[in-house]
Amino acid sequence: MTLSLPLPVPQQQRTTTTTTNGEIQETDIFHQFDVVSESSDHHYLDSNDSSSSKKTKDGGGDSFKNISSGVYKKIMQEWKILEKHLPGSIYVRVHENRIDLLRAVIIGVAEKGEKWDSSESTVLQVLVSIQALVLNEKPYYNEPGNGVLPGRAIWEKKSNAYNENVFFLSCKTMLFLLRRPPKNFEGFVASHFREKASVILSACNAYRNGQARVGCYRNDGSCSSGNPSTVDVSDKFKGLMGQLYPELLLGFRRNGASLGDFGGQSVLPVEMKTVSFKGETVVQRKQGGFARTVFGKLKRVLGLKKKIKSGKSSVKKKGF
Repeated sequence: MTLSLPLPVPQQQRTTTTTTNGEIQETDIFHQFDVVSESSDHHYLDSNDSSSSKKTKDGGGDSFKNISSGVYKKIMQEWKILEKHLPGSIYVRVHENRIDLLRAVIIGVAEKGEKWDSSESTVLQVLVSIQALVLNEKPYYNEPGNGVLPGRAIWEKKSNAYNENVFFLSCKTMLFLLRRPPKNFEGFVASHFREKASVILSACNAYRNGQARVGCYRNDGSCSSGNPSTVDVSDKFKGLMGQLYPELLLGFRRNGASLGDFGGQSVLPVEMKTVSFKGETVVQRKQGGFARTVFGKLKRVLGLKKKIKSGKSSVKKKGF
């Protein structure tokens, strides 16, 4: 059954612009909200399938396809709210063939969250709350069980370690997105990382070299929480980012990003340290063995590496 949706309607459009050298260029407009038909790569496509479940008493039949059902009407109301009130940093795609599913992109901004009330709150409030509670400088304090006041040294240390892990995993996620962008967001992914590539690489450098605390780097190169002369950075984070950085650089280059000063760089600058040996000063390069060990352990924790009886290991690819 094909749904007949009076609101909203698909908004695929193109705009024409003139470049500095006089050439006319057409680009797709990526709207804040849109209705799409393609949902084949959605993680929950096979979960709670509307074709065989959700029978209701108020309208009878399948509640996701029966326009008389309360569930259907409620979802349409949510769509209208999203279409009219999404902030500029959140993009949503809903599916006309599976109205119980949606996909959203949330870009971090300084914005206050809203208290959740299951009887009154909307999907829009959920998205804005995620943006405020997760995409901020110190998300550690918003984790369940970590609701302690920031400022104490022990909690700040835990928060910094949390940020290091989150930033590393976020960079890995960027690579996954570039290699296989979600359906209906292909244009957004390509455009977003072409525009932000240099800033992301600058942040990688600043964090690994201790020039800014992880999570506090701004687009202009400053640190939003003040910029001390040096910030303590764990060896684990340095090693992991040292391995991941070349992959990021290559991914951005393949995506067509203008990398500027990063164009000729293939690795992060290797940190040097001076140690004393029998009265002599010796300059040493940090070795990659530690990083490889940590990276291997992280793979096992994330389920990316599975041990088998023979004692060998094989890489298991997780769905994304």
